[in-house]
Amino acid sequence: MKIIAPFSEAREIIPLKKAGADELYCGFWPSEFVKEKGILCAANRRYGRRANFVNPGDLSSALAAAADNGIGVSVVLNEFYSPSQYELILKVVGKLVNLNPDSLIVSDLGLVTHLRSYFPRLKLIMSVMGTTFNSYAAQFYGELGILRIVLPRRVPLSTIKKIREANPELQFESIILNMGCPNIDGFCGFQHGLGFLPHKRFKRLVERIPLNFALNYLPLFLSNSLLEHINTKNLGCSLNYRLLDSNAVSRLKEEGLRLESRFSHNFFACGVCRLPLLRESGVEYLKIAGRGNPLQKKIKDIKFLKRALDIFESGKPGFEENCRNLRKDILGIKCRDQDCYYVR
Repeated sequence: MKIIAPFSEAREIIPLKKAGADELYCGFWPSEFVKEKGILCAANRRYGRRANFVNPGDLSSALAAAADNGIGVSVVLNEFYSPSQYELILKVVGKLVNLNPDSLIVSDLGLVTHLRSYFPRLKLIMSVMGTTFNSYAAQFYGELGILRIVLPRRVPLSTIKKIREANPELQFESIILNMGCPNIDGFCGFQHGLGFLPHKRFKRLVERIPLNFALNYLPLFLSNSLLEHINTKNLGCSLNYRLLDSNAVSRLKEEGLRLESRFSHNFFACGVCRLPLLRESGVEYLKIAGRGNPLQKKIKDIKFLKRALDIFESGKPGFEENCRNLRKDILGIKCRDQDCYYVR
């Protein structure tokens, strides 16, 4: 199983590889797209400069540095684009392809068909936004030329195995760390750009302490507390709700999906203790979310996952307990039920 890690600056490539990353991925949000469409209209599902390259020259340098260090890079263009955006996004794609990324992570089917027609050798990965919940969807994407699929966060492990068995020619990724959300990404219409506004309780603190400094230099318990509250309370997915349909509740529990009492963007979501079941299900790639996270956070995530993989491969008994201890030791976070990607 290979580790896929996020990055947003060229200087991060070597440290992330040394930490144990096998592949990298990054966002591209070119300045002309922002200028023409506005700051709340992103070219992918992670908004802001912290999570994206905005200058083609910087991205080109990063791709070259990655190639020199023998690590592949996928570039993310995983929004759904309106007709008014197509002319611009195709220009962006033309520039991007000339930079020779190893692959593109996409979700818009119109863009997929365009890329297959004009850039047939380009490797395409279907984003989590593609909502691949069954083997027929995976087969459909394979027929379009998709080589790898990022599975939605809420696909039960038993279903992953069925999808994999029905599509042996495809590769599959599962998101394993960070950015948990009970919503289904590909069906979510909430404006994530609003999440960059700090909650009023922390407004004065955020104005005085840059988030990057807080996460890199404050004690873990303080930085974790900040990360858990900043940038989440303004999201539409922070609304209170109750699920009243008892049949739906029973069905979701049977499918192994954990019910939330509140929508929340969980920065500390984790599925590492389920590595044995993910391996059994046929997942080959483990993706760490969080392109906008500080470098030290990315490094810690990779080290945590790498150590857990090493323990799993060694066959050492007590894997789940070892994962809990690693999470606390490396990330400074206790294992909590609300952080689990998968039901225990």
